[in-house]
Amino acid sequence: MDHRLWMYNMHYETGAAEALDGVQIAAMSDQIAKLTAALAKSAKRVVEQQSMSETGEAARLASKILRKKRRAWFSPPLLGFNF
Repeated sequence: MDHRLWMYNMHYETGAAEALDGVQIAAMSDQIAKLTAALAKSAKRVVEQQSMSETGEAARLASKILRKKRRAWFSPPLLGFNF
């Protein structure tokens, strides 16, 4: 193979490989951006669910406490006491 032809082939192959690497890097960068956005969205949902769960738990506890107070207030009088 002629030296000039060999140099041309090496230059062409290197350029094609670099172009392919650039395309792959762009595709991976796009994929990383999409995955990062999905992860942020998922993390936000987890925080919202935890907040709702804690709010729900607080509401259940408040309801339970109020039921106990109502039972104590409306319970029948003890024997021996006539109001």
